[in-house]
Amino acid sequence: MDDIKATIQCQLQQRETEKQRQAWDDQQKVQQRFQEREKELKELQQAVESLKSSAQAAVEDSDKIFTELIRSIERRRSEVKELIRAQEKAQLPVTRKPNLGRDYKLF
Repeated sequence: MDDIKATIQCQLQQRETEKQRQAWDDQQKVQQRFQEREKELKELQQAVESLKSSAQAAVEDSDKIFTELIRSIERRRSEVKELIRAQEKAQLPVTRKPNLGRDYKLF
């Protein structure tokens, strides 16, 4: 009878040891998955930050380009106005000159 009890007790201890080993393995797998997910999360966060940074740089670049474009258009508009005014001034004396031949009659 003692042999049977000892055998049963040995089998129970083996099962308990196997359960503990399995629990340890499961815990290690869970821990590894957790670390992998944590790493993936950090990589995603870095990618998001990189994307935000790139988007902000693109917005700033486009703002700068449009500001320069607007300034260029305004300068060109001013130049065109000056040219129109200069042409107007150049033509005014010609149209206002009296026609001496018509104003004076020769006898």
